[in-house]
Amino acid sequence: MLPENYYLRNFDALTAFVEEMYRELLTDDELAWSSAVRSLPKHAKQLYVRLLSRQDNTFRLGKLKYPEIADIADAALALANAGFATTEAPTDLSVLLTAVTRPELTKLPELHDMKAASRAQLDARLLEIDSDAVIDALVGLDSWIQIHHTERFELFILCYFGNRYQDLTEFVVRDLGHQRYERYAINKGSRAFQTREHLDAHWRYFHYQAMLDSIDAGNADALIA
Repeated sequence: MLPENYYLRNFDALTAFVEEMYRELLTDDELAWSSAVRSLPKHAKQLYVRLLSRQDNTFRLGKLKYPEIADIADAALALANAGFATTEAPTDLSVLLTAVTRPELTKLPELHDMKAASRAQLDARLLEIDSDAVIDALVGLDSWIQIHHTERFELFILCYFGNRYQDLTEFVVRDLGHQRYERYAINKGSRAFQTREHLDAHWRYFHYQAMLDSIDAGNADALIA
């Protein structure tokens, strides 16, 4: 059984370690970000860390269910006031589509003749249309939140784990006893990155590696770019 707010404790442990181990390699803005997150009102910090741990950065407030956060809308407003999010809906149709279900899409008049179509076909049709009417219809489904500074969190993850495929779930797996990690001391001489150039090179490497999932491997121009 995990303790209440375990994810806040894990986030604080990760950021504190990175600040201590990599302080001279991090920019003032990166250091200020982690400090500012720790200073957020509790409910705002809870929501921010919860959303940082998910894959996207755009969410519908009506779909967010966290029992420990009594008022999701108020937490979202606090995040927006602190500059960590916006409560304005996205205007990019491709972003909106990531937060909308297939049954919701099939109710749109633009798709009335595509009830049996696949989700990919529905998305393709709407992206082809890409009209203000479609965007307004999707925006009107809910209230929204878009969180900011996710790239800074990803940089801290890279510093802590030395890669981009591990994340805060590693703490959960450890705390539940599903995985044991060898204990060993880490100092600045044995840290993963010794210079900012070293860190930035690995950041670019993992970024480009992730891009391969969305690039047509048969498109030589895309691969070269």
